[in-house]
Amino acid sequence: MAELEGNIYLLQAEGTKRFKIEMSKQVLTRNQILNDQVPYALKVIEIFSSPEPQKDQAKLHEIFAYRHLQSDWFEFDSPEYATRLIQDYFRLRQETHHQINTLSQHLKSSTQKLKNAEEKLNRLEQDFQKLQQERDRLFEFKVAIQRDMTRILSRLESHGLNGNSIYTEQSLRHTAMSQIRYRLGVAQQKRCLQLGDTVIMVGFSLFEYEPKFEQFKTCLDKYSISAGEEYTEDTSLLEAGVPLGIYFTTDKPYARLEIEIPRRYWALPGMVPELFKELKEVGCEVRYCRLVHVDEDGDTGELGFIPCDSLDEIWHQVLTQIRPLGIQTLLRQQGSLIELSPESTRVGVTSRTLVKMIQEKIPNLESAFEEILGIRFCVNVELINDSP
Repeated sequence: MAELEGNIYLLQAEGTKRFKIEMSKQVLTRNQILNDQVPYALKVIEIFSSPEPQKDQAKLHEIFAYRHLQSDWFEFDSPEYATRLIQDYFRLRQETHHQINTLSQHLKSSTQKLKNAEEKLNRLEQDFQKLQQERDRLFEFKVAIQRDMTRILSRLESHGLNGNSIYTEQSLRHTAMSQIRYRLGVAQQKRCLQLGDTVIMVGFSLFEYEPKFEQFKTCLDKYSISAGEEYTEDTSLLEAGVPLGIYFTTDKPYARLEIEIPRRYWALPGMVPELFKELKEVGCEVRYCRLVHVDEDGDTGELGFIPCDSLDEIWHQVLTQIRPLGIQTLLRQQGSLIELSPESTRVGVTSRTLVKMIQEKIPNLESAFEEILGIRFCVNVELINDSP
């Protein structure tokens, strides 16, 4: 017979209702011994597999104690009935074991979820503490800003600007445009600024206005300009009547100080690069711009500035209006916008053949500029960096 360890055996004394329930490694030998001790022959009715036979044997003896006769004998009505009762025991045992495993897994999962929830709660408490600290810092920052704004507004009023006008977008725009028109008018009267001129724009944070403005003036005072009969050599830019003004953007407190220095009045060849370098070193934003006609708030024909670094962007927008697409592609590959002003807008191309082709399309180019910028431009096409 195969290995019998790990089994429970149901034995019956033939011809009787007497049964034995036991665990034995040598059941056949024991049967023979029992056969010699009792007047009835014993036989194996059923074998039940058990992972823990010793415990199961003790449990079955406990369950069927009410059927106990003497020694290890139990009384059942029939072998089938005894077999069914023991099978029910093992079935219930297996179901209970499965339920225990399931509950154990649920308990383990719930324990892990509880642990994760506690960790998340701890993180939320830490974040809440950080937010409270940030709130305190923001309050301190707000107080500092209000203190700085009071100081800055006083400084602005000393320059002739109404400090209250910076609080609304409409008043900001109105104040800025008024300053632009006034300063452009003064510049034109002094014949120091004309359409197409390049000017310098310098910008810095409004909250750093006062110290940066002093640094800006220090940089300008190092250089001089010459303007023929109007001005003399070694004259400070600020003392030469160059119009200055302050602009405010509406998205954030930011001051833009614009100094209008036409290119033809930059006396020294190295002055502008050196000036740009020094201004950037003190944290100012510096850029070139050109004076052109602009359309602001429905007022056509006003003067304003277009940053030179936006010429490429304007050129790409103009090209979207060019037809046919073949000409558009050639201009995109071999053309560029050199200068932008209503009186003289210069377009450079790198091919003689393309220059001849574009000469016939100049009205189309002018219409494209008008479509994008809203005013009529006089376009001139010229050859640059000649290629076959």
